[in-house]
Amino acid sequence: MTADTPADPLDPRAAAILEAARAVLAEKGYAAASMLDVARRARVSKETLYGRFGDKRGLFEALVRANADTVVPALAEAMGDARLPLETTLVRFAVALQTLLLGESALTVNRAAMAEAAAHAALGRLLDANGRGRVVPLLAGVLDRHRAAGELTYDSVEEPASTLVALVIGDQQVRRLLGALAMPTPDAIEARARRAVGQFLALYGVRR
Repeated sequence: MTADTPADPLDPRAAAILEAARAVLAEKGYAAASMLDVARRARVSKETLYGRFGDKRGLFEALVRANADTVVPALAEAMGDARLPLETTLVRFAVALQTLLLGESALTVNRAAMAEAAAHAALGRLLDANGRGRVVPLLAGVLDRHRAAGELTYDSVEEPASTLVALVIGDQQVRRLLGALAMPTPDAIEARARRAVGQFLALYGVRR
């Protein structure tokens, strides 16, 4: 599966189990959450849970991938109309990225991974691979298309793609994780998106 290809949709039972797992993680954190907690919340047997996901780590991995399989197609859709001007496309991306990454679903998964990063480094690597590891290549494809059209200038696409993500998100996600920032309003999200894209184009845009 490529970065811009949606995963096969989950069957309703698997989706319900993952939603239950997300709720349990939000309440208890990764260390305190148990497969029994999730089974009770999802109203399935432990045998069903273990049969589908293997163990708690397997369940968390499935939750991370499911979250990415929601985020990545939404970002691809935001940037999918090649007829739109570059600035419009990037603003749409920036709005979608903030909306998705600052929401409670993404925060729950991030909190769980961060809490366990020291003891289970693989969880952090998994989160990075399914987060930044899928978002940056998706964005890079769009940037390269506009560079080929003479609208952007850079040597390696990794730098501008990472720069745009950093300009858009900044410290917002960390502050959300710490409880120091409420979910921004749609107007605030769009205003930040436009500022970030303006700064990005000042760095990498071709002046005509």
